[in-house]
Amino acid sequence: MTAPDFRGDPPSHYLCSLLEAAGLPHLFTTRHFPGVSAFREPGPPLGPGAQELLTAHALAAQPAAFLKQVHGASVAHVSHGGHAGQGDALMSDKPGLPVAVFSADCVPVLLYDPEGCRVAAVHAGWRGTVQGVAGAAVDALRNEGGEP
Repeated sequence: MTAPDFRGDPPSHYLCSLLEAAGLPHLFTTRHFPGVSAFREPGPPLGPGAQELLTAHALAAQPAAFLKQVHGASVAHVSHGGHAGQGDALMSDKPGLPVAVFSADCVPVLLYDPEGCRVAAVHAGWRGTVQGVAGAAVDALRNEGGEP
């Protein structure tokens, strides 16, 4: 595994070379990423300042799907952008649909099934990890015929 490719000064985001090599548009952000705020229903947490970087990384064709994260293990299957309810993992098989999770001291996990063009984004805090959120996301991908 290679080290992440940090971008910006101070680093606002980074990329994974393995996902880049697979042709998967993605972005992991830091607290210095512009235009991200705390979740406030019904508005999205991604503001106008985030749009430029999302566009630069081919992630702005559609609005991102996101959840009100609750530190659990539920997985939402999403087919369109915007607020998708409560949970801690999003799974989609819709090409071009960005899925977003937000973390501070939790771990973001991105799963990819290259054969079926499925992705899952997981917000893995300690409570969700104990409840099996990452495994639930893998199971959701497999239940749709994927092999992450």
